[in-house]
Amino acid sequence: MRPAVRLTMRAVADQYIGIRRNQVQPATVAGETSVVGQLVDWWTPTRRSPKHLGPGDMEDYLYGPGGLRERVAATTFNKHAQSLAAFVRWAAGRGMMQHEVRDVIRRVAPGEQRQRIWLRTDQVRAMYDDIADPWERFAMALGVYTAGRDQELCTRRVGHVDLASSRIFWDVWKSKKQDRLPIVAPLDRELRRWLVAYQELAGPLDPDWYLIPQRQRVGREWVYHPTEQRYKLTDLTQRRLTQVLGLTEDQLEAGALRYEGTHALRRSAARNLFEELHAEGAGLDWHSAMEVVASWLHHSDVKQTAAYIGVEWFRTRRDRLLAGAEMFQPAQPEKIHKLEVVS
Repeated sequence: MRPAVRLTMRAVADQYIGIRRNQVQPATVAGETSVVGQLVDWWTPTRRSPKHLGPGDMEDYLYGPGGLRERVAATTFNKHAQSLAAFVRWAAGRGMMQHEVRDVIRRVAPGEQRQRIWLRTDQVRAMYDDIADPWERFAMALGVYTAGRDQELCTRRVGHVDLASSRIFWDVWKSKKQDRLPIVAPLDRELRRWLVAYQELAGPLDPDWYLIPQRQRVGREWVYHPTEQRYKLTDLTQRRLTQVLGLTEDQLEAGALRYEGTHALRRSAARNLFEELHAEGAGLDWHSAMEVVASWLHHSDVKQTAAYIGVEWFRTRRDRLLAGAEMFQPAQPEKIHKLEVVS
C-alpha cells in the first residue's frame, strides 16, 4: 500500500494553475501564478496543510500588519482578491481548503487616485547617465531604452543581443510572445560599454550568461554570478528615482515611492517617446505615434497605451473644446432695429 502523499499548498497551487493554462490567456495565467504564488510563499513556512488555512489566517495575510492591503494600491488589491477567491473556491470544491476562507476575501473601496511619477526627458536620461558603477548604469539604460518590465529585463542573455543588426531578442512576459526589439543608438553605446566591462569583471562572455547577472558584495568588492538570474530591479530603480527627483526622507516616509519601481521608468520612457514622435514637425499624427509606442510596449490596443502613459486623446480633445466654453445658456434675443420711414 502506497504511503499517503502529504498535501501542500504548493501542490494545490500547481494543480490549479495547470488547469487554468487550458482555460485562459497566457497573460491571465501569469498574473494568477504570481498572486497565488505569493500566498504559497507566505503559507509554506508554516509546514501545515492547506486544509488548516482558516479564515483568520487569510485575514492576517490580506489585512493584517504588513499584509497585502498595506503593500499594494486598492485597485491592485481587488485584482488579487478576485484571483484568490477563484483559487480558494476551486480548492474548497475539491476538499483541499475550507469553504469559509473565501468569505473573508473582500474587495476594498478604491481610495484617492494616487499621483504617478512622470519623468521628463532629461530626468529619464539622468536615471543612468551619471552612474559610475557599470552594472547599475547598464541595468537602468536597458530599462530606459526598451521600456521593459522587471521579468523581461532580468531574463535577457548575452546571446540575445545582435549588435550587427541592431536587434535584441525579447520575451514579452505577459503575452508570452516573442519579439526582436530595435536597438536605438544610445542603447547600442551602453551595450558596447557594458559588454567590455562585463568581460573584464567576469571573464570571456558566454551567450547563455544573463545580461544583467546576479551579484553579491564580498567585503568591498562585487562578485558576479553570470548564470544566476536576478528577479527584480525595484531597489535600484527606487534609489535612482530618489536621487533624480531629489526626494527627501519625509517624502519617502510618506510613501512617495510606495508603488513605484521599473514601471515608473517604463511609463516615462514611453510618454517621452510619444511626445518626440508627435512633436510638431516630427511627421506623425496622434494615432500613428501612439501605434508606435503601443508596439514598443507590446500593448494590443492604443487605448490601453494612451491610458498607461496618461495621454488619452478623447480627454485631451474634450478639455480643449469644453474648457471655458459656454454651455446650456439661454439664447440671446435678436436685436431688432425699428425702421423709420423717411418722407
